Order: sequence, then structure tokens, then C-alpha cells
Amino acid sequence: GTGLGLEAVMPLVVIGLNSSNADTRNKGMDIVAQLHAVHGRKVDPFLKGVTSEATKKLVKERLADGGTAPPKPAPAAAKKPAPVAKPPGAKPAGGPAKAAPAKANADQEPEDEADKVGWYRKKAEGGDADAQYNLAICYEEGKGVGKDEAEAARWFGRAAEQGDADAQFSLGVCYHEGKGLPKDDGKAIELWTKAAQQGNEDAKFILGMSEES
Repeated sequence: GTGLGLEAVMPLVVIGLNSSNADTRNKGMDIVAQLHAVHGRKVDPFLKGVTSEATKKLVKERLADGGTAPPKPAPAAAKKPAPVAKPPGAKPAGGPAKAAPAKANADQEPEDEADKVGWYRKKAEGGDADAQYNLAICYEEGKGVGKDEAEAARWFGRAAEQGDADAQFSLGVCYHEGKGLPKDDGKAIELWTKAAQQGNEDAKFILGMSEES
């Protein structure tokens, strides 16, 4: 592929910054701050496309403060800042995850990070898409297990095959960045499109599909 670099991503972000929707503008500022942390001044020329002086000022203030979010690689900026573990069988559409049903002590999520990995793995191997996604996050972030991008991508893939929109988006990021998989922007865009069609806001934004209100 040609690579989905700043030249492709920033025009989409500028569309968000010019949006009449405050939430979309704020998300745009989050992404600009995170891209700036990675690419530095290379981001600045694209900001000339921002039409509102007030928005330009807010962006400049945000960058001067170093952004309020920790630096993340592009375009993983569109990923949820802190992926929240989704209890198997309880994946609400938006909002905080609900607690897993307390069927029995053996079925309750452990507190210890290492124990969680084993708990997720058992459910993931049984085909639970939420557990597969959570296990991928553990490998991606090195929580309770050694960091392993290939294993993260594999489990994101298992969950994505079952139609999990968050996993589809995350797997797309793996393909875009070549993390645990050969770099393939075509597959990344295909996966982001599938996630966006299910309402995943991160995928919609990165594809320039944010809804105006």
C-alpha cells in the first residue's frame, strides 16, 4: 500500500476540527495532540485548513500544553485511550462495561493481572469474543503477560472474525502499523469500514465518516 500517513489522516482530522459538532471537534483536537507528539511540527501545515480562528487558538493552546493525553502512535490516536476490559457476555453499546454475572466464584473475573490472563484465555479458547478481545489487550499492553504484538493481533483477529467492532478497529490498526502482522493498509481500511458500519466512532472518524449534527 501507499501508507496512510499524515497526508491521508490529517485532512480527515481537519474535517473534524471544522465540524459544527463539539464532540467531533474535541476528538479532532485529541488526535492532533497525539499526532503532534509523534510527528512534531510536521502536523502544523495541515492546520491551515482549520477555518475557525477560535478552534485554531484552542489547538495551539492544546499543543503548547503538550496535550492532555499521553502520546500514542498514529493513527492509534483514534483508539480508545484506555481500553476497558469487556466482561464476556456483557458488552453494552457504549457506556461503562457491566459487571459479569456472578454465577459462581470460578466464573468471576480475578483481580490479579496474571490471573486475568488465564481467565480470559480459557474463555477465549472457548470462543468468547469479548474474552478474545480482552486477551489481545493483555498481550498488546503487556498486562499480566509478556508483551507480544503477534499474539495480540491473533486474538484481535479471532474476535474480529466474530464481528466484534472494537476488535475489527484494533486489528485494522495492527495492519496499518505492521504490529504483529505484515503492514497492509488495504486490509486496515477494510476492517475500519466494517467497524464503522457497526457504529464504531473511532473507525468512523479515521475514515472521515463522522456524523454531523
